[in-house]
Amino acid sequence: MVYVGYPITIKTALSMFGFSEDYDNRPALDYHLAKHGLGLHFYDKGIHILGLHVPLLMGNRDSYISVDDGVDSILTHKKMVVESLVAAGANLTEFDIQIMEGDAKRVYNPPPYLIS
Repeated sequence: MVYVGYPITIKTALSMFGFSEDYDNRPALDYHLAKHGLGLHFYDKGIHILGLHVPLLMGNRDSYISVDDGVDSILTHKKMVVESLVAAGANLTEFDIQIMEGDAKRVYNPPPYLIS
């Protein structure tokens, strides 16, 4: 699967949107994100992706996607994520992205990442 967004923890996501970092606030966060067309998708080992799934890039062995269509889809989803995060009131000024089986990395106003 391919996503455009940020690999983060649930606590980071809660903090980004001004919720207390208590897991009891997860349903309220999910509702808030859904209102703005976003999701918090489970990835692996406690990492969730705040953003959008890019379905066009999920071809199968009997179908192919042109490079142009793939790049256009990625850029369209990037724009959607950025606009949705602004509308949802996300604070992206400073937060930790999670590295699979590594230490978190502090980032400052990063553009969305392409995650596969």
